[in-house]
Amino acid sequence: MRLVLDVQSRQTEGSGHRGVGRYSEGLAIHIARQRGDDEVRICLNAAYPDTIRTVSASLQRAIGREHISFCLDPMFANQTSLDAEDDTLVREALIRRHWMALQPDVLHVSHVFENFGPPTVVPGAWPRIPGVVCSSTLYDLIPLRFPEHYLADPAFKAWYLAKLEILRDCDHLLAISETSRLDAIELLGLPGDRITTIWGGVDEERFRPRVLAEDEIQSFRAKHGLRKRFVIHSGGDDYRKNLEGAVAGFAEVPISVRQDVQLAIVCRLGDERRAALTKLAARKGLAAADVVMTGFVSDDDLARFYNTCEAFVFPSLYEGFGLPVLEAMKSGAAVLGGRNSSIRELIGDDDAMFDARQPASMAQKLVRILDDEGFRRRRREAGLERARLFTWERTASLALEALRAARAAALPRATATRVDPLPRRRMALFTPLPPCRSGIADYNAAFLPYLARHFAIDIFVDGYATSDSHLREHFAIFSHQDFERRSAQYDVVVYEMGNSEFHAYMLSYLARHPGVVVLHDAYLSNLYGYIDFQRGERGRYVAEMLGAHGPRARRYLAPVQKHPDPIGCSMVDLPATRSVIDQAIGLISHSPFSLEVARDSYPEGFAAPYRIIKQMVNIPEPIDAATRCATRVALGLGENDFVVATFGHVAWTKCGDRLLEAFLRSDLAGDDNARLLFVGELAKDAFGNALRERIEKSGLGERIRITGYVDESTYARYLIATDVAVQLRTHTRGETSKAVLDCLAAAVPVIVNDAASFRDYPDHVVTKIAADPDSAELAQRLSSLPARRQILAEAGAAGRSYAIAEHAGEKIAAEYALAIDEMLQRHVAASLAGGIRDLGGLLAARSPSDAVVAASARALFAMQPAMLFRTQRLLIEVS
Repeated sequence: MRLVLDVQSRQTEGSGHRGVGRYSEGLAIHIARQRGDDEVRICLNAAYPDTIRTVSASLQRAIGREHISFCLDPMFANQTSLDAEDDTLVREALIRRHWMALQPDVLHVSHVFENFGPPTVVPGAWPRIPGVVCSSTLYDLIPLRFPEHYLADPAFKAWYLAKLEILRDCDHLLAISETSRLDAIELLGLPGDRITTIWGGVDEERFRPRVLAEDEIQSFRAKHGLRKRFVIHSGGDDYRKNLEGAVAGFAEVPISVRQDVQLAIVCRLGDERRAALTKLAARKGLAAADVVMTGFVSDDDLARFYNTCEAFVFPSLYEGFGLPVLEAMKSGAAVLGGRNSSIRELIGDDDAMFDARQPASMAQKLVRILDDEGFRRRRREAGLERARLFTWERTASLALEALRAARAAALPRATATRVDPLPRRRMALFTPLPPCRSGIADYNAAFLPYLARHFAIDIFVDGYATSDSHLREHFAIFSHQDFERRSAQYDVVVYEMGNSEFHAYMLSYLARHPGVVVLHDAYLSNLYGYIDFQRGERGRYVAEMLGAHGPRARRYLAPVQKHPDPIGCSMVDLPATRSVIDQAIGLISHSPFSLEVARDSYPEGFAAPYRIIKQMVNIPEPIDAATRCATRVALGLGENDFVVATFGHVAWTKCGDRLLEAFLRSDLAGDDNARLLFVGELAKDAFGNALRERIEKSGLGERIRITGYVDESTYARYLIATDVAVQLRTHTRGETSKAVLDCLAAAVPVIVNDAASFRDYPDHVVTKIAADPDSAELAQRLSSLPARRQILAEAGAAGRSYAIAEHAGEKIAAEYALAIDEMLQRHVAASLAGGIRDLGGLLAARSPSDAVVAASARALFAMQPAMLFRTQRLLIEVS
């Protein structure tokens, strides 16, 4: 999952220095720290240059700077030639374009209620793309609870109600308290399963119990005009914060109790509000020095207030969360709060709560906490214990769990036979076909009839006629040289890309005509090796390696390294897929292993959405005993033979030598009815020669057979004849084994090593041995097989059922159709061409200044995926 977090609320004038801004930053930091296999991208706003350095520096401690991007061009903040409405439309278009250029699976906007009036930072309409989850943090709905105080201004009311519609349209909301969640259900009519309560945390390095040095305490008190004993109220100047109630409640504390105690109101106050509160205090009988109004204080000073106060009192009438309450509890303060809303969730003890609308109720609790040292101590201890429930780690974990579930629920679903109606698009497909000796060619020959139910497909090949009669009859097949003159006819281009010479012709087309890439192999290093060393494009291999892997490739290839085998070792270790991934508008692979390789190789990330869709397999008809017996006889096998087989090219990467040694060391070697079959072409290299020689020397040549290359019908007969298949792999290129799927579909039980794409299969479907097995382990496993025929039969049946349920052609083709539809819509929303078209049309209708056009163009260019997903580079001037 790629999660894009819009954290502009940490920068704005309205939220940046308030609880909303701090909460947004804290959530982003801890989600980034707990992201696991998910990818997190953080979006800030370059139009707030004063905050970029501090906010991005804080975020970079949790996530690399290459994962932080900036929407808008800072020049845009200075443009004045557009009126407010047009300025808003242009800003919204740029921000939406930036979001989609990051290719989110989940877009989470930290706060929708930003900037009443220009400049806009949260668009009124969000992108709606299949499979993309839109989410936001729900802080509170207090204006709806107190409309007479917050919605009296018609303009603000209209703005606020429009923002509420954004919340209603979100696929999921993260509520900061159960109170806010229940309010959304009641006041917005949202279903409860679309809202998850995640609560919140605080900066526990800053807000924690501390014993301050006496000189620090004296300096702090002098700075703010404090006596030795004081109680504090913080949280802001707002109707619901009930500053008047705090003053009135403090005034009702008997003078004998509060004689040496002050009330400190810690928040930013305007001159009029300060004067009004001073007058109220005087009317209530308080002396001028009894109430201290500090104005805005730094977080460090706020922590000192919590650490040194007698009590923290919070008579708020309603809260979405109550961040000051949690900060005070975490700091070890004795906390008292109003018995309402989320304050009850945080404090969790009625003994520490009061009726916030009744000053006498607050005064009663203050008297007790000021007069009773034991009660004060218990409130501090209870607050610290209760506060342990509310941590950023827990909040981030709940948020990620909710967003992952929302993402899973939003993924377009395919049944085995149909998808929701999609337009029947025209597809140009680049792929090898039979007679190419390529697993991808054979696979697509079988798969294309299913895919053609969803697309009108033309196939472009590398200048040969296919030997597959069905494809010739049902598809238009062209030489790739014909594509350029036909390209305008197609809605989508799909490249079936693999790690062999059969795919070399595709690369130049992909560079000119970006499309969906089905990446059958996680590595393409052999492909580029062929292009350079066999086809003669000198320097291509090194260029691709350096472009993809930079310093990692130089460690192999730079002459100064004097590597003993620079080409061979780099070919094995480095995938060289960067340019293909960057040119794709979307990627499909059959195994999560391929995605893991890409993420590990390119930690800076890549723009294209990457979907894992299982490989299709044709399901043969069930075979009866008579057919099986006849097939064995036709292949020269006995009816009662126990046949162990391995299918596919017999090369060192398939560990055929280990299988042979295991067979020779097992009990099967002494069983005249046991057979070992290598069904495939033997590699024409040192490995192949050594394997053949070892078989000849074993004395079991009559029972160990290498078939050589077999056609499709002979291959199917060997599947019918096999009792158990052993499919091993080392140094995988990320491909999904067609042989394993063929065995499962034919109800042949399979033993695999627990590595790469073999890990994808459930344990009840295949038998897994060590990822790097030795022949002794495998010999032990083989020896036990003949006595377990019933168990083998059950395993074969389980494998066939799995293949039918998960790998049927109809289902896989439907999943392809949904994925390609999503990728096309994402591409339109994110591409530079689309941005120029949309924003250009918007600007053309408004006669903007040249400066506005230039700033818009810069912003569009900066948010190209190639600019947003690139390795950070350090340029060193050496003159």
